[in-house]
Amino acid sequence: MGTSAGYTSGLVNPFNVGVAQGIAGLPMFSGIGLRIVIWVITVILVLIIFASGMTTLLIGVFSYGWYLTELSAVFFAMGIISGLAATTMPIMCPLADVLGLTRQTAVLAFQFGDGITNYITPTSGILMANLLVAKIPYEKWVKFIWPLIVMWTLLGVLFVVYASLTNYGPF
Repeated sequence: MGTSAGYTSGLVNPFNVGVAQGIAGLPMFSGIGLRIVIWVITVILVLIIFASGMTTLLIGVFSYGWYLTELSAVFFAMGIISGLAATTMPIMCPLADVLGLTRQTAVLAFQFGDGITNYITPTSGILMANLLVAKIPYEKWVKFIWPLIVMWTLLGVLFVVYASLTNYGPF
């Protein structure tokens, strides 16, 4: 979750924000004010999830005798981008221009979309390898992660709407 949260709310991630802003013609790492707010909220949510995971781990080990299989599933539940930005932003920037949105808003929308979809993309080698090692079928994983994806998507929509209403950017 840390990696996905980092891509979704990273302040100065050169692999998604930096590349996307460069393609959009925006100053490198501009628009950091809203990203700081998003980052603080994300950190709070990640800490809550981490605390829940550790509590689950301790209860599982001491009350139910969990071992490697169960523990790996808990850690997995707790625990290529430049190319995506390079192929997506040349489409998103002109689209944002036509829609009257700032390019900074387009970068923010890309950042959320990239971070959120990292957890459900079946073509992700890392995701599928982790599911294989943990012996979790993809369909079971999607059912498990779906509520979190919905929550992240709703937060992303709220922040992108806010960015649109405030003409977020370019700095």
